[in-house]
Amino acid sequence: MLDVSFPSSSSAPQLASQGASQVALELNAGARHPLFNPKVMGIGVMAVVTGGKYQKKKVVVQSTMEDGQPRILHRSYSTSTGLDPAWVSLAEVNVLRYDGLLVVIKGEHLGKFGRRIHHDQFGGEKRALVAFVNRVSGAQDVLTGEEQHLPADCLAMVHEEKAEKDKNQLVVEARRKEARAR
Repeated sequence: MLDVSFPSSSSAPQLASQGASQVALELNAGARHPLFNPKVMGIGVMAVVTGGKYQKKKVVVQSTMEDGQPRILHRSYSTSTGLDPAWVSLAEVNVLRYDGLLVVIKGEHLGKFGRRIHHDQFGGEKRALVAFVNRVSGAQDVLTGEEQHLPADCLAMVHEEKAEKDKNQLVVEARRKEARAR
């Protein structure tokens, strides 16, 4: 399993190519970024970064609090890079096809993990039927029994290693077959 945790020491990297005072101003102004909600902090999600050395690059990012300020970090090998929140957009979830781990980033289910079972259309909007799961480190996810239809803008793709994804596909396999048979 990939360790997507980031150090939270006071020697953490400053945002790339930004002065410290400008960083503080932009972080306060950008505090509305969906990754700055405490319920989703620390979760490695897929994002598209455009800015600095990144040009529409899809990477794993995670938010954290450092010195009382929210930050978005990207780890590459053993180096963490702070990113300007304005550069970071969550990668769009394809509610018709994506079967990996998801996290809810807004609404009443904020911070819950889930897996897509199927999709439906509601008033012209496609929504994923998400089965919520309890995450257990090193073990297979456990279904909570709760499901909800959610639009793509309420979801983010959580990074997981292939072995972990394959193991957890079995958790929802029977439910997917049942939903797709209707």
